Amino acid sequence: GRGREFESLHPLHFLFFPDKVSFFSLTGWIFGPKLGEIGTEARSQLGSSVISNDSRRKEIGM
Repeated sequence: GRGREFESLHPLHFLFFPDKVSFFSLTGWIFGPKLGEIGTEARSQLGSSVISNDSRRKEIGM
């Protein structure tokens, strides 16, 4: 089954052969909620900076 596959693969395998779904589920399993918190924070900061960039562009008139 699929679970057996995961156990036999070294974590570095995912860096060289990135199947994104398994990579993120693997990192999520290892790092857990902490990584999720950091990701959410980064995403909100990125979102607000994108919004401010957009408003600046409108002011400049691009």
